[in-house]
Amino acid sequence: MKIIAVGNSFYGDDGIGAAVLEAIRREGLFPGAELVDIHTDALALLEHLVSDRWNVVVDAAQML
Repeated sequence: MKIIAVGNSFYGDDGIGAAVLEAIRREGLFPGAELVDIHTDALALLEHLVSDRWNVVVDAAQML
């Protein structure tokens, strides 16, 4: 499994991806998972997606 965080913690809700990765590391969740933070480079997501395992993308946006 690869868990990919997208966003920037300086932009409020946009920092949820990094916060989730930090919680996973702190709690020791999902042993063996590759944890990747691509920050705000959404195009980098294409480089990280793999077809032979689960890809979990964590992102958030405030929609009004």
